[in-house]
Amino acid sequence: MVAMGGRDYYQTSVAIAQTGHLSRLVADVYTPDLFRGGRLLPGRFADLAWRRQAPGLSSRLVSTNRRLAMRCIAGAMIPSWAPSIAHMNEAVGAHAAVLFPKSRASAALIYYDLWPSFIGSLDIESSTIKAPLFVFQGHPVPSQVRSVLARDRHISGIADALEFEESMEKDEVCSYEELLRQADGFIAPSSFVRDGLVQIGVEAARIQVVPYGGVPNDPRLLDDDNFPGSSSWSAPASSEPLRLLWVGSIVYRKGAHHLAEVIRHLPFPVKLTVVARSGRSQNPFSGLQGVTFRRNLSPSELAEIYASHDILCFPSLAEGFGLTVAEALGAGLPVLATSATGARDIVAPGVNGIVLDSARLPGVLTEAISRLHHDRSQLLQLHEGARRLAADRAWSSFRERVIEAIGALEETHQELGSTPRGAVRGEP
Repeated sequence: MVAMGGRDYYQTSVAIAQTGHLSRLVADVYTPDLFRGGRLLPGRFADLAWRRQAPGLSSRLVSTNRRLAMRCIAGAMIPSWAPSIAHMNEAVGAHAAVLFPKSRASAALIYYDLWPSFIGSLDIESSTIKAPLFVFQGHPVPSQVRSVLARDRHISGIADALEFEESMEKDEVCSYEELLRQADGFIAPSSFVRDGLVQIGVEAARIQVVPYGGVPNDPRLLDDDNFPGSSSWSAPASSEPLRLLWVGSIVYRKGAHHLAEVIRHLPFPVKLTVVARSGRSQNPFSGLQGVTFRRNLSPSELAEIYASHDILCFPSLAEGFGLTVAEALGAGLPVLATSATGARDIVAPGVNGIVLDSARLPGVLTEAISRLHHDRSQLLQLHEGARRLAADRAWSSFRERVIEAIGALEETHQELGSTPRGAVRGEP
């Protein structure tokens, strides 16, 4: 297993470890068992220790590049010392490529951002490497993102703050996607990601879709999936504005500009809370009436936010999954989310949310908000459905499905064999 842990909070590794089949997790940095829970560590280091560990995964099963780990630890104290994401990906992938041939593991599962460095550093001509190589593709492929964003920018007229995929040269995209085609199988967190893999030539039989769980980003809550739901929610009176919620990074592909445009032209007032995690684009919510901004919320504060709102708006244009959607549903809050996310896989339309056609933004978002504004009984039904289905977002369910997916990929590999490798070497 080769992963950083940030996407699924190490839950894929925990799932494999619980079966007794985890030979080794290769990561950037991981908290030693001695300091689990931040014990014996000062403030900033204690916070890093919390984020870089998971119940059920002992540090004895984790291998790190010591030099890289020290830089990550130093970066917790002095941010300018922290290594870049690109450097971490290259270092961890290359480190795993050295360890894997010696591990006697029956298979390898590598996260997508580490795959180019791993496959580029691996001696694939070695006769000792016969195990299948699987990729956890947590993000849409570049050509898929570029196509979606090009279409939307043509409509919106917004040209600033390019996404990473938009800044890639065409040959870089081709090289990266050729490297992906060399994997023997994929786990994808959404059907949207699976569709992109199929578009670049990956056989559908080699892809398993496993949606993430819905506990927020704090490993202290992962033991029992005990994330507080929105049981305290009460429906607003018909004369009161809807309480909309946005949680996420303010970047173009998240579709914040569409939500801002919709609110600006609604013929009735709404209240919007924006929980901004980061941002590269100009804030499209600036100047709007009825908008409250929140930052750096703790898990308990985020739970209160979910419990005090009527609907989560997530009009993303291209998303590997959208953990915000799972968090909201896990808290019993219904969602308005697009088909270009994991919503197709975890939202029951009309039961715990509404799935919007991303190609029809912003019109479909206007229609959905207007319908809920005028029909508060439907809003109540969505909340009842969200609370009823909240348990489906437990991370324990994700872990079970990951193990089933790996088993299915191994069976497919036995039937179809390995994919051709070696046409492209190194990182694009």
